[in-house]
Amino acid sequence: EKSLHHQPRLSLNDLATETGFNTRDISQAINRSAECSFCDYINKLRVEDLKDKLLSDTSGKISILDKAFEVGFNSKSSFNLIFKRETGKTPTQFIKNS
Repeated sequence: EKSLHHQPRLSLNDLATETGFNTRDISQAINRSAECSFCDYINKLRVEDLKDKLLSDTSGKISILDKAFEVGFNSKSSFNLIFKRETGKTPTQFIKNS
């Protein structure tokens, strides 16, 4: 609801403070339901949000990197690496093939 995953340096402790759950329970819930680590899960959410932004933007006035920063990525290199790992494509390839 609050899109906490858009916070660039979101930590498990931040999420625990915000939700009132303890870090161990949050981590276990993510590991079991999403079958990945907390960081991987947050990055998957960011990539999904970014894909929506890329597909819905018809103006092209905001750069891909600016949109990546909007959804919580904090460096170009990690963004490019994570986006390609999650989608199998670079952001530019994703846009061209969509």
